[in-house]
Amino acid sequence: MKKLLSGVLTLGLCFTLIGCGKKNSKSTTREKTTYDIDTDNPNYESNYSPILSDTLPRIDIDVADDSLSHEEKMKFVTEPNRDNPPADYTECNVTVSEGSDISIDGKKAGVKVRGNWTTYYDKKPLRIKFDKKQSMLGLNNGEKYKSWVLLAAYKDWSILRDASAFYLAKLMGAYYASDFRLVNVYINGEYWGVYLLVEQQQTGSTRVNITEPEKLDDGTYYTGTDIGYFLEYDGYYTEEDPNQTFTVEYKGLPNYDKTKAFPKNKFQKGFTIKSDIYSENQKLFIKNYMQNVFDISYNAIIKKEFYEFDSTYSTITKNDSLNSYTAISKVIDVDSLVNAYILAELTCDVDIAWSSMFMDVDFGENGSKKLVFEAPWDYDSSLGNTRGCPDAKGIFAADVEINAMNEESANPWYMLFYQCDWFRNLVKDKLNGMKDKKVFEKVVSFITDASTKYEEDFKNNYTKWNNCGHPETINYETNENSAKCKTEKEAANWLKEWFTMRVENVIKIFNEQ
Repeated sequence: MKKLLSGVLTLGLCFTLIGCGKKNSKSTTREKTTYDIDTDNPNYESNYSPILSDTLPRIDIDVADDSLSHEEKMKFVTEPNRDNPPADYTECNVTVSEGSDISIDGKKAGVKVRGNWTTYYDKKPLRIKFDKKQSMLGLNNGEKYKSWVLLAAYKDWSILRDASAFYLAKLMGAYYASDFRLVNVYINGEYWGVYLLVEQQQTGSTRVNITEPEKLDDGTYYTGTDIGYFLEYDGYYTEEDPNQTFTVEYKGLPNYDKTKAFPKNKFQKGFTIKSDIYSENQKLFIKNYMQNVFDISYNAIIKKEFYEFDSTYSTITKNDSLNSYTAISKVIDVDSLVNAYILAELTCDVDIAWSSMFMDVDFGENGSKKLVFEAPWDYDSSLGNTRGCPDAKGIFAADVEINAMNEESANPWYMLFYQCDWFRNLVKDKLNGMKDKKVFEKVVSFITDASTKYEEDFKNNYTKWNNCGHPETINYETNENSAKCKTEKEAANWLKEWFTMRVENVIKIFNEQ
């Protein structure tokens, strides 16, 4: 499929660039020019359909230690939070069934509470880590992995915001986004509610596909820098292993809206390396690379000066033969950046100035050596649920907002790129293409279908937790429209109403520029 993204740069000459899609030996090649940018990628848009069976599958998690009382067995899921994190996984057996069909029968695994702020809620998200790789309910085309995640959606009374965001991301195509499926969860025989089964954010051939350090004959691991790096823009980086974290310094960015002051230029600076590294050189290399990628982009967009890496990707030098697009597209997979920005803008993702923004770059033999934005995550506060853009109006992802720490902040990457004409034109063209292909209608239909199909399951969930319509249970985080919902059906209807308004408003903004 060829999609024409027109009117990007007012240049008389066209420069051809080569970019890679998937980052391995099976990569497909995309050809681009800087005047009319062609995306000749059959996966640029997707026909993905979520699995909506007539009845919800069931996942049973049973603590393996039979010497414990029921109350003691339940402590792994009732007691941990950010102030009291689990020390380790609890040994358990996991059974997965759909009606009479049992696909996983008592397989050994570990289970623990995962997450940050969400661990304070009564219904907590969980991570399952099997002893041996397992496929889970057909997700990711049946691929087998050890680690899987159950999202609780405690403060999202529709229970569909994460699923809707993942669905939208997958419909945009070409880049990894978690598959998902609604399930009923039972813990030690006790009903524990409706969860969203998703994939662990990790490297793998069908997850974040990058070159991983090889294990050597002497039992150690490869320490060279020509590997893949999976990164999270992570406000919690100070709580992670210092050997896996670094910071990037940001220049003073002017706000796109000159009427709004942003005097502190306060950006979250921390990153966590989510993939395995085995040397200080690897950490210093990716830190330097990320600083230089931002500097190349900043210089190209704000200062109109154009730089490129040397052959070792360690230093940058000025190259006056480049332009803004050619300089940036040498170091960033622009299609992935466009997708990530659109997803953040349409969902009004309140976490983007703080955390849960993922990207990767692969310096392996078949890697693109470009920063790729993929693996989107964490939308239970977004899509019209909490403080982020409750009226569905205006620019959000590139604007100043109040972050998770209740401080004025912004996402420096999106704020920078929004000030670039060709980037905004790419966003406009992609949005219009998605509208023409009825992508947004598919998301709304999914919300309707899931809310109707699983109405009784959602009622059972709220009989268990009694939180729907009780904003005090989530410290009054929801906005006025979300807070007044008394049932999952009402919450789902508000989600559809808000999303429909948001899509219309954002498309109008970009088409009227």
